[in-house]
Amino acid sequence: MWDNMTVMYPDFDSAPQSFYYAIMNMLEISKAKNILEVGCGRCIFVPHCLELISPDATYLATDLSPKMI
Repeated sequence: MWDNMTVMYPDFDSAPQSFYYAIMNMLEISKAKNILEVGCGRCIFVPHCLELISPDATYLATDLSPKMI
């Protein structure tokens, strides 16, 4: 089901980005050692997260749809 929706995801990604960036900053992920992002979709937040986390932290992003990653 989700694989069929992948063509529509670029339309969904643009609107809430500033909200999600604010949430990530409030979570203080720079202090985390292990981070799991469930339902990462097209991984549009991964670069922002990688800038915030410490070099020794582990970051795992996953999605049910292989076409989304």
